[in-house]
Amino acid sequence: MKRLPARKHTELAIIVVVLAVVVVALGLWTAYRASGGRSPGKSKGTAKSQAAAANVPAAVAHARTLSEQGDARALDAWTAVMNDATLDKAARGEAAYRIGMLRAMPSPPDVAGATAMFKQAVALAPATTWADKAMTALADLCIKADRAQDALEPLNAYRAKAKDPALIKAKLGDVNIAVLFSPFVTEVPKCEYYTVASGDSLVRIAGRTYNGKTTAELLQEANRISDPRQIRPGDRLKVVVDTFRIVVDKSDNTLTLFCGDTFMKEYAVGTGKFSNTPVGKFTIVSKEVDPMWNGIPYGDPRNILGTRWMQFTDEAGTLRGFGIHGTTEPETIGKHSSAGCVRMHNKDVEELYKIVVKGTPVEIVD
Repeated sequence: MKRLPARKHTELAIIVVVLAVVVVALGLWTAYRASGGRSPGKSKGTAKSQAAAANVPAAVAHARTLSEQGDARALDAWTAVMNDATLDKAARGEAAYRIGMLRAMPSPPDVAGATAMFKQAVALAPATTWADKAMTALADLCIKADRAQDALEPLNAYRAKAKDPALIKAKLGDVNIAVLFSPFVTEVPKCEYYTVASGDSLVRIAGRTYNGKTTAELLQEANRISDPRQIRPGDRLKVVVDTFRIVVDKSDNTLTLFCGDTFMKEYAVGTGKFSNTPVGKFTIVSKEVDPMWNGIPYGDPRNILGTRWMQFTDEAGTLRGFGIHGTTEPETIGKHSSAGCVRMHNKDVEELYKIVVKGTPVEIVD
């Protein structure tokens, strides 16, 4: 037999080694994938052992996995967790919250069932993240179901006990506005019914009949009127007749809407650079849609006022040029960013504009 040159022997050996390495590597990778990402040689393990490593009860880990997979058995798994008195309050509170979310998912949702579970989450795990999640989910569910008023009492009762009071306060603000913008009649803000007469319009009702104590925009919103020209004599309208007030806090760049002493909603705002926003008590004296700024029309890129303008001044009327307005620079909200006015996101200033009237008190504090 003809012998191969030494060089050929060396090349052949190298090829064999390389092929062996490739085969071993492929085998290790296959084993790794089959083990779900665990190192080869380790057993697959059970949900219990995995959960123990993460300090999560096995039943909770199992229920979470089913939820992540969209498995219908998740409901039974979470129910078992919720009813297991040996588990801590966080686990059982999470279970109640998860069951509530599962009941809120269908279309139409099981509002009563979901609501009961969200309340159960709070009862099982008060002042925890899961209770906070349950309360915010309850609020969102009620708003979506056009029954925002059903969330008012639970949110107000829970607010002082929340783990994150700011989160609950923000959600309460959403609920308050949803109720205000609905036909539901409340005691605070005080409301009454008005029967439309011949010749009435929303502007006339707000201006003449109620002496400017409400706005045509709020009448339209609260009564779900798509076309204000379509109101007819005999129609019964909800009218908000209470007094609102505004407090702007420059220290944290917030604007809070109150009805009397009752909190309604808090908004993020931008206030003046170098403390240019005046401090004191003022009054809204004019309101304008799509305002002009320094002779520059609305829509011009140089006009920074956004979609709404509400001018305020002091009692003597000497303060000029200051107001609450929208902005074309939303990135400045939450900062000391303006020349002295109070800036809001356009969607927020449009919401506020519908509610407040000329004469609304504005207090600005450091």
